[in-house]
Amino acid sequence: MDRRMLLFAASALIVSPLFAAVHAEESRTIYVRPFESLAHDRGAITSLGVSVRSIRYFEKQNPNEDLPDDQRQLTSQQRSDIRRGEFFDRQRIPEIAAIPGLMDRVPQLPEQLFDASVFHGPKVAGALLQRSLDAVMGTDLRTMKMGRKLYDGIVGPRTLAALRDAAQQNKLREVNNEMVRRRELPEFTGNPGWYKRTQGFLVP
Repeated sequence: MDRRMLLFAASALIVSPLFAAVHAEESRTIYVRPFESLAHDRGAITSLGVSVRSIRYFEKQNPNEDLPDDQRQLTSQQRSDIRRGEFFDRQRIPEIAAIPGLMDRVPQLPEQLFDASVFHGPKVAGALLQRSLDAVMGTDLRTMKMGRKLYDGIVGPRTLAALRDAAQQNKLREVNNEMVRRRELPEFTGNPGWYKRTQGFLVP
C-alpha cells in the first residue's frame, strides 16, 4: 500500500462524513436539485452536482468506465463515484484531514474545499485555497506559465506543505476564513443563497 493509500485509510473514518455530506439534501439544497441551469451562472448545467465536464474528467482518469453523455442518465452510484473522484479525492481531502490538529481545530476547511469544488469546479476551488494561503502565510503558490505567474488550482505537495505550516503556526482559522471572504466576492455570487451558504463555513 503506497503512502497516499495509507493516509486515506488512516483518515477514512474522519473524512467520510465530509464526502457523505454531498448526499444530505437538507443541507445541500442547491447542488442536489435534479437538473440545474441558471441563466446568470457561469458554470455548466448540472444534474445533482455533476456536469458533462465532470463526466469527461472522470472518464480520463478511469478509461474503463462506460458513462452516458447526458448527466441526467447517470446512475446514483456513477454520480457518487464522480463526486468522490472529482471533488474529494482530486482535492486530496483525506490528506488534508490527516494534517495533525486540523480536524480538531478547523473541520470546516476540508468541507469548504469540497463544497467549493462542487460549486466553482476543482481548479477554481484549489486556486481559492492557494490564494488564501498566500494571503495569510505570505507564501507564493503560483506557478510560472507562459511567462506569467498563475495559480494552477492543483492541490499538490506545495499547497499541502503550506497547509501543514499553517497548522503548525495555528493559522488554519485565518486561512479558512480568508477563503470564505474570497468566495463572497462579486465574481462568485451567481447562485441564489450563496452568501448564506458560504458564511456557514466561517470559524469564529
